[in-house]
Amino acid sequence: MADLNKLFPGFESFMDGDIEINNEVTVPESGDTTAESVADEVESEEIATEGAEIEGEAKETETAAEATNMMFDQLLMMYRHVKRFGIDRTFLSLYNDKGQLNNMIGYRFPSCESIDSVGSPRSQMSAAFIAAMEDDQGGVFKRIWNWIVTQCKRVYNLVLRIIDWFKSKFINTGKRIEKLRATLHNVTFKSSDDLDDTYTVTDVSAVLAVMKSPAAKDMQRGIKECLKDGKTSVKILKELSVRLKPDQLKDTSGLSQDVSESAVTEIERGTDKLKSMVDALKKELSNAEGKSVGIKTLYKKLSSPSAVLRELDAIESTYKELAQVQTDIDQVGKDAKTLVDFTGKALASYNSKNWFMKANDTVALNTGDRSTLTGFHNSMSSEFERAKALCMKWTKQSTVLLTAVRIAENVQGSAINALASYVSRVSK
Repeated sequence: MADLNKLFPGFESFMDGDIEINNEVTVPESGDTTAESVADEVESEEIATEGAEIEGEAKETETAAEATNMMFDQLLMMYRHVKRFGIDRTFLSLYNDKGQLNNMIGYRFPSCESIDSVGSPRSQMSAAFIAAMEDDQGGVFKRIWNWIVTQCKRVYNLVLRIIDWFKSKFINTGKRIEKLRATLHNVTFKSSDDLDDTYTVTDVSAVLAVMKSPAAKDMQRGIKECLKDGKTSVKILKELSVRLKPDQLKDTSGLSQDVSESAVTEIERGTDKLKSMVDALKKELSNAEGKSVGIKTLYKKLSSPSAVLRELDAIESTYKELAQVQTDIDQVGKDAKTLVDFTGKALASYNSKNWFMKANDTVALNTGDRSTLTGFHNSMSSEFERAKALCMKWTKQSTVLLTAVRIAENVQGSAINALASYVSRVSK
């Protein structure tokens, strides 16, 4: 069994643990419908904390997954080289200069000076390395498969938390909209002469402009597209899981359209596009929130409760549009649960088969089985790489999706805050 900590210190720490699920989020009740209460109640502390924690954990999960992904990339590159060319002088000088390979697989490699510059995959030391990499208990492919299963569980747990936070957040936002609406139906504004000409407030128009901007609308569309891509990711991962189940013994040399490089690349492109939208909208919102305007100047645009109600209607409209993705997010959770169950069963199948050993056991297999397994074995490395890479993309999708939903909701929340604060200053 290969001890990968010897080659990559800390490797095992990246592989362990799942995100703990904590779905206890509360929404405070309040009978106070004054503009001041809406302005002060930016969002419940529990919901704000929960959202920040989920986003932080999502980024930590992505960072850890990225680190593990890079280690696997290195191991697969080493494996493919030795499988094709064998271990040579350059290989040992790169990876065993301090005895890392010796310690990793428990085989004492000779010094660089004592071996040829050209290796052979059939040499004793090459065979020892390949056997360690293909080991059913601790080889690189078993580790990748374990990692995929663990990542699926982590993303699923993250999606559960996103679903719960999303619902609680929107309940909270909906209540704040209704409170402000009730206030506006029962309030009278001061006249312009009664306002302090030197008093400044957040430029409500600037914040509302961000909410109505093409960037905000594009991002809402981007969220929906990302949710669709997430469903596609699950579908492809499921197909790859079937191909990687040893009891299937499939020849995976021919890829279907759904598992093509173009499909995976398109998913990655969509995720990157949504991230760019998120970054752009964050900047726009930050700039708008930093703008202030004289209260009398703003009063010229919003001089009556009915004028503010029209803007509140616009906020509610975008709120309802974003709330529609709740069904899609719920479906992501169901798809993720299916994938968790599916990969778990595939792992159980993997654990029950010594399929690498069978590949070299000419007695145990008849000619047809041996031919099929050889086809599986030859293309297996690239299929594991593809599944690993797609799992990494799915992890990134989940993180970007959460960030996008949070910033979209923050835009609405900021607009509500700015309106409520303004109303509290101009009300009699």
